[in-house]
Amino acid sequence: MLLRFAVDSYFLLLHDVHMQTVKASKAKNPEQERVGRTLHVLRERFGYTQDSLAKELGISRAYVSLIESGAKPLQDRLLYKVAAILEITPLAIKRFDHEAELAFAA
Repeated sequence: MLLRFAVDSYFLLLHDVHMQTVKASKAKNPEQERVGRTLHVLRERFGYTQDSLAKELGISRAYVSLIESGAKPLQDRLLYKVAAILEITPLAIKRFDHEAELAFAA
């Protein structure tokens, strides 16, 4: 009985450590989140839906959503495609300060 308790406790401990590792690996990168929010603002400003932009980029709407939420990075090849579609420079996407612009517009 005591051995069973020790084994169960050990596996619970392993599970807790694993879950903490999983949560840490899902932590978002602040730069990635900022670029995602920027993509969202620019996409809407240029009149694209997630679906229409996804079709032009050759990716799924779900993947556009993941980029905009900061869960996935905007890879360089997609950055250049987005810039070409919106007719702006990739640097403009990377450096665009949508929060300051929104504050200015208010």
